[in-house]
Amino acid sequence: LRDPGIEAAEARLRAELDTRGKNRNSSGVLALAERALAYQQQRHKTIAELLRAGAATAAELGEATAALQRAEEAALDRRSAAALTALSSAPNAREQRSVVAQLAELQRQRERLTARSPQSGSVLNVYVAQGEFVTAGERLVAIGNTELPMIQAYIAPRMISSFETGTRATVRFPDGTRVDASVQQLPATAQALPADLVERNGSHAMAVKLVVQDVGKLPAALRIDGMPVRVRFHYPWERSAAGEVIGRALAWLSGYG
Repeated sequence: LRDPGIEAAEARLRAELDTRGKNRNSSGVLALAERALAYQQQRHKTIAELLRAGAATAAELGEATAALQRAEEAALDRRSAAALTALSSAPNAREQRSVVAQLAELQRQRERLTARSPQSGSVLNVYVAQGEFVTAGERLVAIGNTELPMIQAYIAPRMISSFETGTRATVRFPDGTRVDASVQQLPATAQALPADLVERNGSHAMAVKLVVQDVGKLPAALRIDGMPVRVRFHYPWERSAAGEVIGRALAWLSGYG
């Protein structure tokens, strides 16, 4: 993320340092580091655009990101060195130290603007666009953990007493694939049915959302965000061999087989 306020403050402080005079050699090395940083920034942007267009690989983007980070670190080091040089030669060292301290604080604020995912996964959705202004707490991207697939099932509130953590279920996918599952998380609040389910059922009733996991060996091809599925929850009496057979028969007759 970028903060125009931080960038404006940095520009003002750096201009103030410039007016106090800098060592020529330090200035030249800093300018070189800044040009290298600008080049790596443009290269990273270009490769990111090529990746979105399918003309580059994630590995190439990773290499460009690493090179950009090295350039940023080098530029930061040169800026600090230039600032220290200015401090040693400036007539008013106290004011110089204050400016350098302010720049260091602005750099720490800039670093906090880098959003890092708390876990590995796949980007499912991007909620912002380049150049868009965002506020604190606003959603940026949705990241899904494909290693731990989760299914959301909606039931009528009056039925919630029939469920508990561990309640067995069978999940049926559109291609006919069936996998075993179980309820892993009970709901804490009720909510309106999602729009696509409302259209399907012709009802605007409230529902509670169960989180169903432990979906067995789910094929990678079926780990798709938003995939519509049908979930049949098992009755307690289906735990016996005979009950399981009867349950499957009833599920088939009701269209959940």
